[in-house]
Amino acid sequence: RKDSAGFRGLLRMTAEEFEFVLSKVAPLITKTHTKLRRAITAKERLALTLRFLATGESFSSLSFQFRIGESTVSMIVSQTCESHLKLTFRNYKGRFSVVLMAVVDASYQFKYVSVGAQGRASDAGVFAESDFKQALDRNLLSIPAAKLLPGSDMEAPFVFLGDDAYPLRSDLMKPFSFRQMDHAQRVFNYRLSRGRRVVENGFGILANRWRVFLSTIMLNPDKVQKVVLACVCLHNYLLVEGSWRNEGQGTMLPLQAGRSGNNSMAAKELRDKLKKYFVTPAGQVPWQDNFI
Repeated sequence: RKDSAGFRGLLRMTAEEFEFVLSKVAPLITKTHTKLRRAITAKERLALTLRFLATGESFSSLSFQFRIGESTVSMIVSQTCESHLKLTFRNYKGRFSVVLMAVVDASYQFKYVSVGAQGRASDAGVFAESDFKQALDRNLLSIPAAKLLPGSDMEAPFVFLGDDAYPLRSDLMKPFSFRQMDHAQRVFNYRLSRGRRVVENGFGILANRWRVFLSTIMLNPDKVQKVVLACVCLHNYLLVEGSWRNEGQGTMLPLQAGRSGNNSMAAKELRDKLKKYFVTPAGQVPWQDNFI
């Protein structure tokens, strides 16, 4: 147990999880020996990279720990992170910065990730330029058909949930304006925030396990992009329901209030329909009035 705990403390995963990840990436990171020197093994390459992602330590520190040249450490981290991307992510746009936009499901899995928009861009601006928005506009996503709301005869489509920075759409709900809200609007905002906190907590779990995110990543933007996406891949590999609760304090974030922006008529009508449903006997939850 002590050895298991020590392994997890060093690399943020169990020995079994390490072997699973190694089996996936080893074919992509294994190097051949030369007459002059023996190649660094795939296991050593993965361990070094995971240590960097788990701690955010400098390459000079890792160079000392692993007795490998600093430039070699940099190369190994970059190549190993890239190997994770080759196994999973197919569509992402590389740009000069490290903004991360993601879609997270109810199990804290990252279902869509876009990394690399301009750092000064707003969330709405990142969304507007994303291939995710293009896919929504062209109906390319496998979104289920509209269904009746439980216990009612009102039909509603499946929608994504966003905060006040995103546009209100028929497929993307956001909060009502924080000003002069009536009771039903406050209930709607609570219910939306209650659903949206899964996303916030998904980011919290990601950063709590891979603590490279808790400090400045002193790498070029292209390498930062690889680091971020590799961490997301590892997050999805390793996420077992409930296991993140033992990863330490600070992973759960409070609910956030929201404000509204420009709205379309169809999206307004849908939001009003959901607002009314959430205060009906069929749509309410018993505790909602205590949180508005």
